[in-house]
Amino acid sequence: MYKLKAQLKSIIFVSIYLTVCCGASDIHLEDDVPVELQSYNFPNTYPNNMNCIWFVTALNGGVVMVQFLDFDTEIRFDYFSLGFGHDDISEESRVLYMTGPWSPISVISDGPRLWIRFQTDVSKSGRGINLHLRRLQSQGNSFHCFFHLYVTTMVILVSPQ
Repeated sequence: MYKLKAQLKSIIFVSIYLTVCCGASDIHLEDDVPVELQSYNFPNTYPNNMNCIWFVTALNGGVVMVQFLDFDTEIRFDYFSLGFGHDDISEESRVLYMTGPWSPISVISDGPRLWIRFQTDVSKSGRGINLHLRRLQSQGNSFHCFFHLYVTTMVILVSPQ
């Protein structure tokens, strides 16, 4: 029989954060049928430690319209960002960054693809996001008439509250 001697030299604390499942990450839009995209648990408060990424593609030569129906996040710490294309790593592709509570707006992509990221920290929550995604048929430089935000450079929207 062997006797083992061990001395405790240090204590290491490891924090484990669970990431919440965000649903399907690839969304394909056909015709003029809107797809509703909501943060987990909407309209109740979303959980902490979320990192959700969705890649949206408008099929058959269309563009993507993102209509914000409700938007409420913790100011400065939980955020929503959107970019054109499918490269969510590249800062150059990001065109919109939002945090805090906001009134509804709409964004139309410059092509058939965009990405959406919703990321939260370890404390405080809001209602989250409620979006309608819709494929629009592009007709040259003109689109259906909606109140919308054409984004050509990155826009940062931080709630004044």
